[in-house]
Amino acid sequence: MVHPYCTSSVRLSPRPAGRPAPAAAMPPPSAVPSQLGYAALCVLVSPVLLLGHTITLSLAFLRRPSLGGRKMSLTSLSPLGTRYMLHMMGERQDSLAEKMMHHMPNVSNLGLALTFRPLLFIHRWTGHMPSICKLPPAGDTPSIHTMMTARTRFFDEVITQHSQSCTQLVILGAGFDTRAFTHGHGYEKIFEVDAPATQHMKKEMLEACGVHHPGHLVAVDFNTTNWLDALVESGFDKAKPTVVLCEGVTYYLNREAVHELFRSVALLAPGSVITFDYFGLNLIELPFVQFVMRMIGEPFTFGVQTSVPARSHIASLVRFCGLNLISFQPIGNENRRRGCLGGFVVAGLQANAKQA
Repeated sequence: MVHPYCTSSVRLSPRPAGRPAPAAAMPPPSAVPSQLGYAALCVLVSPVLLLGHTITLSLAFLRRPSLGGRKMSLTSLSPLGTRYMLHMMGERQDSLAEKMMHHMPNVSNLGLALTFRPLLFIHRWTGHMPSICKLPPAGDTPSIHTMMTARTRFFDEVITQHSQSCTQLVILGAGFDTRAFTHGHGYEKIFEVDAPATQHMKKEMLEACGVHHPGHLVAVDFNTTNWLDALVESGFDKAKPTVVLCEGVTYYLNREAVHELFRSVALLAPGSVITFDYFGLNLIELPFVQFVMRMIGEPFTFGVQTSVPARSHIASLVRFCGLNLISFQPIGNENRRRGCLGGFVVAGLQANAKQA
């Protein structure tokens, strides 16, 4: 079966043929009063919002549990936090994300309430939805400001659309991902792969939330075990088409590990795809970014050239590993001075994808 992604690129906000692009700079006149009201009320409650952010971020850092001898990754909370926010704002239903956030040992319920309850009230009062909380984000090209919500939407769509042609879903570096519950319908088997300590913590959290995982939580020590071999031992079938999701993973791998990952996917059944995100070298090499990521103990170690056209650079990388680029969504507008900031990608086996 030929999947739609094999012939066209994914867009976050599809536009009917023949319709001109909207003027992104100017909101409709009717939206201006609600935006002004939203901004005014946010200024009014800003001390509460600031206190909520301070409590949330401080405790997230100070209360990090130890997982396998290391402190839990702060960035592992980002996808779950984004889905919690979208759920609370009514943009994406994910009740499990809400439950898991409240069971996180380093998440403050008071901090969450002080941060999100005022924003939810202001949204309902004014009718305005801030771009960071909107699905899809305003415009076709996400900015660094709306990247997390855009990334969530992009991967959601990839998983949903490929459920008709793929029978297995593999989530690498799954952490506290909830898509097995929200977007796993239609797949015969679902596998989440992560370190043993992380998987143990997730099992405990799911039990505390009163839910049973619909697939397999595969514990892998990535330093000693091949993730594909571990999947096979857990019932994975390399002869069946598979979607492999790597959300927020490539940033922290070295180039050789990324190549090995892509080449492993190239060994899977025809019709299999991998979807992932990455940052550009122009972003990860900024001194400020390097300083911040070192401070939290999670330095970026992988990036891709993003000079115009950025699509050609990522196409060359996946082709080198035996895959073809199927879909590419840049992060930030491309310009000849600095290029875009990264991208979201779908890549598949060369025999089943058009040349990018």
